[in-house]
Amino acid sequence: MGTRVVVLLYHLLYWSFIALYAWALYIKFYAPNHDFSNHYLADLICMPIVFYLVGEIFRIFKINASLSLPKIIFGVAYFSFLFEFLLPQFSNRYTRDWCDVVMYCLGGGIYFLSIKILKPHVVN
Repeated sequence: MGTRVVVLLYHLLYWSFIALYAWALYIKFYAPNHDFSNHYLADLICMPIVFYLVGEIFRIFKINASLSLPKIIFGVAYFSFLFEFLLPQFSNRYTRDWCDVVMYCLGGGIYFLSIKILKPHVVN
């Protein structure tokens, strides 16, 4: 594929993730009858969105640090520790759920596969 098409597909993929995340939050707050979309869809989609935004911040500030597999694993572990272990100890609003950790891992895997397939880092 051409370089511009790959970059366009890369950005369209993550903008669609952001739109899906907004829809998941709408479902969570206004139609709480759907189990998967209410509890796990936002957790699944948040990791690709966060990694996409971090990659774009790196690109804007011209930091030549791509998000490799160890960095993605660290990001997933950080989110899992923060939202599933640390914050539930301090607030009743947060709950511990191991399925959320699985969704974070799947989201990190989706991001990793998307950068391996689309390879957006070849474009300056």
